[in-house]
Amino acid sequence: MELYIVISSIFGWLFISKLQRSFIIFTTISNYIVVKAILSVLIGWALMPFYLISYLFKFVRYITKGFSRTT
Repeated sequence: MELYIVISSIFGWLFISKLQRSFIIFTTISNYIVVKAILSVLIGWALMPFYLISYLFKFVRYITKGFSRTT
């Protein structure tokens, strides 16, 4: 469970970073880091299953292409 929290917070952090490239919301750096860390965990928990499913589909597609070339 702890690993899921760490991985999901990384995905959430990256997702928020993509959204914030065009504008800045927070006034202080410490406020920015705290709020972004909290939001990254929440968004990461929401998005993590979709990332895992997409990676699983890509992996299955890669495996099936590899087997079709060898047979």
